[in-house]
Amino acid sequence: MKDADIQKAQADLSALIDTAEQGEPVVITRDGKAAAVLVPFDAAKEHYAWGNNIYAWGNNSSGQLGNGDHG
Repeated sequence: MKDADIQKAQADLSALIDTAEQGEPVVITRDGKAAAVLVPFDAAKEHYAWGNNIYAWGNNSSGQLGNGDHG
């Protein structure tokens, strides 16, 4: 399992996502404490029972999450 502090995560997000997509979780730390973890989307989908939330799990014809309104 890889870890990165929040500054490294901000600077290297694309590479950290690549790592997670390859199956290696990435723990994001803040002030030396675990704050979040990057895992492949399918792994999160299987683990969490969020139903049809989370922008309908990306199940639309464009391949994008939901309608693009993420905030």
